[in-house]
Formats: sequence, C-alpha cells, structure tokens
Amino acid sequence: MPSRILYPIGYRFEGSKLTVIENIGNNKHGQHTIRCICDCGEEWVGLPSRVKRGVAKSCGCTKKLKKGVYPSKHPLYRVYLNIKRKCIVESLTICDSWRKDHNAFISYCLSNGWRSGFVTCRINDSDGFRPGNMMFCSRKEYFRNKRNLPRLSINGETKAAVEWAEMLGITRQAMFNRFNRGWSPDSLLVPSKRKPKKHTGVMLHASDHSENP
Repeated sequence: MPSRILYPIGYRFEGSKLTVIENIGNNKHGQHTIRCICDCGEEWVGLPSRVKRGVAKSCGCTKKLKKGVYPSKHPLYRVYLNIKRKCIVESLTICDSWRKDHNAFISYCLSNGWRSGFVTCRINDSDGFRPGNMMFCSRKEYFRNKRNLPRLSINGETKAAVEWAEMLGITRQAMFNRFNRGWSPDSLLVPSKRKPKKHTGVMLHASDHSENP
C-alpha cells in the first residue's frame, strides 16, 4: 500500500501491535503520518513506512515488555488493582507472583492475547487468578457468554437477551424493556416496536455465574 494512500480506520499492520485510528495528513516534510492504537492501549503517531519496514512494531511497549517494567498508567494496571480488590472482598485467590508484582500480571496478559478494549476474566470461576485460568475477549463476546446474564425463553427456544437483540437489530436494553413491559412472545420478536399484547409464555432465566473483572 503506497505511503500516501489513506489507511482504513481499523487497518492493522501485519507483524505489529499497531492499528490505524486516524490519518493525520502530511507532516512538514510532506510525508503522510498516521495515528495508531497499540495493543497495550497507548497511541503511536508516525510514518506508516516505519511500521511496514518493521522499524516500529508497537508504541514502545515491546521494549518495556522485554524489560518487564510497566508504569501505573498502563490500562492493565487498573485491571490488576480491581482484581486484587476483588480477591480481598470476595476471598478469592491470586497467584503469588501476580500478587507481589503487577509487572508479572501485565506481562502475562500482553503475551497471551490481551488487547486494548478486551475484557479480562477467569475461565473457571471455582479457581483463582493465575496463569492458565485467564481469558481475554471483546466486551460483546463476554456479555454474550456470561452465564449470569438473564436469558429469555421464547416459544421454547432460550437465548441470551443480547442474541435475541442482535437478531432483531435492537439494543439489549430494548429487549429487556419489552419483557419488563409484559410484551407477548410475538411482540418480543418483531424488529420494530408495536403495541404490546398481554404477556404469556415468556420466561426469564438468570444463572449463578458471577461477573469477573
């Protein structure tokens, strides 16, 4: 892709941690510059040619990863603090290496698929926070799979409310509002709002799965 061509928003450079979020334009030397978001959550501004040549592969966090030192402003640091707080309040366990050093936790997350905007949670809720029991996914995927999210059974078929909402092209909250107002199964399954009929045959299920940070 020529350096002066506008890069699509969301374009990810192969072999790097950088995703385009803005085409800034030409710098004082007439060179096209871009703004990217790094997987660690920090922004990077520079020439796309530097990324394509492999000179720049991240915002600089790759070097920090090799050193294993991360500042408190790193987005995963807040996640780390929330996990430690959750462990204290709910009497959960966290492995010693993470409990003693936030750098160990952040290094693990960055090396195992975490990206900016991802949700960090446990795979097995009966186990603590430790390597091998962590997963990272988009918020949309997380809410679709959360077992404590109420599920709607309509005409014998049970799905998460977010799945029903996606099928109809409405928001998850809109689906809950329909149910709470007593809409019938037929009314719940129409893409646009209509005058609600008397509520019958719809069940709302909630599981005991607790939300993780």
